[in-house]
Amino acid sequence: MARPSASLHLPGADVQPVSATAPLTGVAKASNVRWRIFAIIFALTMVNLIDRVSLSIAMPTIAHEFSLSPSMQGLILSSFFWPTPCCRFQVAG
Repeated sequence: MARPSASLHLPGADVQPVSATAPLTGVAKASNVRWRIFAIIFALTMVNLIDRVSLSIAMPTIAHEFSLSPSMQGLILSSFFWPTPCCRFQVAG
């Protein structure tokens, strides 16, 4: 027995189904802007990681020279993590 909702016909709705093989007209070609943005974000992330590693290696010398407390050292080292959540929320949203 056929379901009554399967053969629903609305008056004035004479829309034909689009074939899966029909060529799309009027569709703009995708640009490479997204790859450029990806490359820029990737490069900035790499610079951030290199700075973070370099600073963590040099932190004992810097802390001794500038008389930094352990909490100030932690604040300085954690400052390189702060942009990461901001970028993830923007990309995901």
